[in-house]
Amino acid sequence: MENNDDKNLKNIKEDESKINESRVIIRYRFIPKKDDVSLIKSSDGYYSFKNTKVIKLFPHSKSKIPFGFYKHIENKLEFDHYNLMMNDIAISDLFIHLKGRSIFFPYSKLYVDVERLIDENKEIMAKVGQGVFYKNYFDLKEIKFIDVNKMERVNKERYKLYNKYHETIERFIDRILSIYKRKRKILLLDIHSYSTKMAKTTLRILKNNNLLDENISDEYIENEENYPDVCLGINEGELYKCKPYLIEIVKFLNAHHLSFKINFPYKGSLMIEKYKTNPNIISIMIEVNKRLYL
Repeated sequence: MENNDDKNLKNIKEDESKINESRVIIRYRFIPKKDDVSLIKSSDGYYSFKNTKVIKLFPHSKSKIPFGFYKHIENKLEFDHYNLMMNDIAISDLFIHLKGRSIFFPYSKLYVDVERLIDENKEIMAKVGQGVFYKNYFDLKEIKFIDVNKMERVNKERYKLYNKYHETIERFIDRILSIYKRKRKILLLDIHSYSTKMAKTTLRILKNNNLLDENISDEYIENEENYPDVCLGINEGELYKCKPYLIEIVKFLNAHHLSFKINFPYKGSLMIEKYKTNPNIISIMIEVNKRLYL
């Protein structure tokens, strides 16, 4: 039996298909006026969501590596190459005209990936050596260290940075809640960029390790037409509260003739654990294909 989320997801997938095929405007009659979260453009050219405070997260937009870690890398030239490839380079520049507070993680995800779950038993990517601390690059090539035994002190600092990033987001949310109470919704935009090549490689690896939805075929993975201009990610069970914002984002993408998919090639979005059940705090991931701007 389908639950409400399954039915809603089916509906939004149908709307997605119609937009991609015929560029029609997505249906949005169900949104109550009191919950109006329309994306509006001001006279100065800046965008904002009505009745919403936006926090823009940029966890992978920096390539900085502390020397205390870098000196332990065996092949530094190779590491520099992958560090550049796996960086969400210049992604923040695309969101300058969206009003909201921005939070940047100041280091490369090859140093600490603050988007991964700290518990490796719950983190799928940790099973292929790409958890909070990467053991492999995106293509499973091993990151080799001169002496792993000397990394203990460095790892302690990495954990501190991971926690500090999440605490910063939590502090921003708490501050907004204390000021506006329930009068404003809070939208976390988890912002990234991706390349079709890297996405295909990641999906192949997950499929080969039985970590991918079995309904996604090899043929589907290999077809470059399946990789959209923009990927929108939402967490399981959060479709209902995300849908009004998804509609506004999709209308914007539609107006600019940009293709999109929901939860493909990446899925989910960062959410602080303590706020998962709060209906006024929404998290949506946006992955922009690098072919649009690089």
